[in-house]
Amino acid sequence: MRSMVTVVAIVCALCGIANVAAAQVIHNVVGMLHNGATVWEYNGSFSPAQATLNTSANRLKINAKVGDTVKFTVEGVSDLGVVFEHAAAEQNVLWTVTTTPNPLKLIDGNFVGFDPIRARTTGPVLPGQTTIITIKLTQVTGANGILFGGDPDSEAGAADKKPMLGVIVVTN
Repeated sequence: MRSMVTVVAIVCALCGIANVAAAQVIHNVVGMLHNGATVWEYNGSFSPAQATLNTSANRLKINAKVGDTVKFTVEGVSDLGVVFEHAAAEQNVLWTVTTTPNPLKLIDGNFVGFDPIRARTTGPVLPGQTTIITIKLTQVTGANGILFGGDPDSEAGAADKKPMLGVIVVTN
């Protein structure tokens, strides 16, 4: 299943005895069309039509643990990226980028309501690309979590209410 949490166990054989290394958990968050709108999908749940910036309330929620990986991809849509609302303070503290075809950059003026000092975007993926960005979670976040949206879809809406918002809550 495309967005089911993938567990990869690395098995080593040493002197005929199998040792199982710590499992790496990959959370797949997929940008896709659902009921005519571009949404994030995770384990059968979808980002709501609107949620509020700068709070984790009413967003698509990904519960993860320190050491887990979150992989953002696209399926059946193009021109989609990820915008992290507080990347300037979070990147290399709460999470690190492991793979991305496009490095994070400052947002443009179209992201009304987002803080241009704190927010960063991957920009939309290029035609033929499916992976937007993969991040490794390195620290507990607290309840407000790592807030993210879609680029350019989260540009729409009022200054405080936006479509395609999600949150990653990281625990031990």
